[in-house]
Amino acid sequence: MYYTGNKEGVAQTYMAIHAESVSIVIAGDMNPAIHHPSWYRRVGICDATAEEAALNDKNTVCTPAASQFSTSDFYISCSSDKWLVRTIAEDAVDRILDIAVRTFLEKLTETPVTAYGFNFDCHIKTKYEDTRPVFAGLFNGLPIMPKDFEARSASFRAASGEKGRITSLQVEPSGVRDNCVFIAHNFHYDLDDESLSNTESKTESEARERFRVDREVAGVYRDEIDAAIGKLT
Repeated sequence: MYYTGNKEGVAQTYMAIHAESVSIVIAGDMNPAIHHPSWYRRVGICDATAEEAALNDKNTVCTPAASQFSTSDFYISCSSDKWLVRTIAEDAVDRILDIAVRTFLEKLTETPVTAYGFNFDCHIKTKYEDTRPVFAGLFNGLPIMPKDFEARSASFRAASGEKGRITSLQVEPSGVRDNCVFIAHNFHYDLDDESLSNTESKTESEARERFRVDREVAGVYRDEIDAAIGKLT
């Protein structure tokens, strides 16, 4: 099952203490009409089983304005300026990286691409029945807060890095389960050239290595945040 945005479905999915959603986003001048499940099967990126599952899904759409489809392992969407592949299946993480690499570094190499990014999101179970007042307590009383304002919930967002590679971090009460915290990591890479594959610095090996390193970093940050939240009173 992939993350569709349906709260009830997501709540059923994130039953584990750590549940990770991994996605790859590529920004550029896209042609959504290409991104039909049958195209992915014809060019060898997915098999007939995945194609059939997508074609039988009532939410599958393929138009000049936008396309989306899902299989049991992954979800793909495409608009005029963004392409995304996502999974919450641990054994499909490498597969979505393969899908992204083969789609844009082998098949659609002339697609003008301006940036790409990796997203690692998770919901972590905590010892608190409700994490909203816990986060609110971190903000209430800060010098920047108005004296007569008392937060009932709060979130934390930060970014580091410079142009070329920017890391963003978001930590807040989960919208899925009251006793969970949502942590989102985004690793954003800007591209100077229009084609994703026209210089040696943008090769498949580099993209795969960046993905591997960024996922490890996201895991370290997640564990540190998890431990810190556990120490809050």
